[in-house]
Amino acid sequence: GCGQAHAADYAVSVYTADIVEPAEEMSSEEPTIEKISQLQISDHAFIKRSNGNWTYSTVLDVRRDNITFTVDDFGNGKTITKHRWLSSIRLVKSAEEDAESTVAEEYSMSTNPSGSDDYEEDASPLASPVASPSAADRKAVDRKARLKAKLQKKKMDLKAKKKDMKRQAQQAKAAAAEAKRNARELKEAQELELKLRLMDLEEIKLKQEEEVEKERMADFEEKKKKKLAKIEADYEEKRRKKLAKKKAELELEKGVEKERLRIVDEKKAKKKADHEEKKAKAEMKKMRKAKKQAAALKAQRQAELVFQNLEATMMATEISKKYQSN
Repeated sequence: GCGQAHAADYAVSVYTADIVEPAEEMSSEEPTIEKISQLQISDHAFIKRSNGNWTYSTVLDVRRDNITFTVDDFGNGKTITKHRWLSSIRLVKSAEEDAESTVAEEYSMSTNPSGSDDYEEDASPLASPVASPSAADRKAVDRKARLKAKLQKKKMDLKAKKKDMKRQAQQAKAAAAEAKRNARELKEAQELELKLRLMDLEEIKLKQEEEVEKERMADFEEKKKKKLAKIEADYEEKRRKKLAKKKAELELEKGVEKERLRIVDEKKAKKKADHEEKKAKAEMKKMRKAKKQAAALKAQRQAELVFQNLEATMMATEISKKYQSN
């Protein structure tokens, strides 16, 4: 139907990247924050690497704002923060999707047993009440079938290896049991082996947690150094600006004081000049007054002399008249 065709198209668009693990295990459904937050430690999912590849990974640690996954067989991890979950995490296909994929494979094998990508246009359709899928849908389903076959082969090889290792372990246990002839010692050996395995797993987990904690502490120290450097730089900048401002204020105060002293000196000089000018004017006025007084006194004396001469002349005239009358 339309839903299956859309899912196939979405799967093809995602699988075109260089995927490290087989793509058919990736869910074709759009992930959500709620679904991703339900992941638990040891669950599996696909994560997007920095080079664009999708890697099949195991959950190492789950926190409120980030999830840590494995990226290789050496215990190295990658932490993905919450705001990048939708773009960097894809969930593993659910049981319902796997069942739909199986039906699609059976349909693909029945319509194209040879596994070829080419179909004859006059091939007879299946007798089904559902409409026949398009060529693009059939190619996408066939592509998924081939990828699933590859994965199935890898799984079978791995299962065979595990079976061979289990057989070798059983043989070793049987040889040990036959040599010791003691079921109790065999049980203790098995328990010890189980404990050792658990300890190995715990050691790996602790090592991974230690690496994550080291990275977290390194990030914290780096942020702390940057923060302290910024605080010191801000403090130094504020101190420099404050000193510059204070220096400018002092320079301004000096200029103001210098100007004030200059104005005071000018006022003093002007006052002194005004005083000297007043003093000179007073002296001039005094001299003029003295000159006027001297001139008046001289004129008075001259008038007195003229008057005296006139009196003397009149007296002489009168005497002369008296003598003449006699």
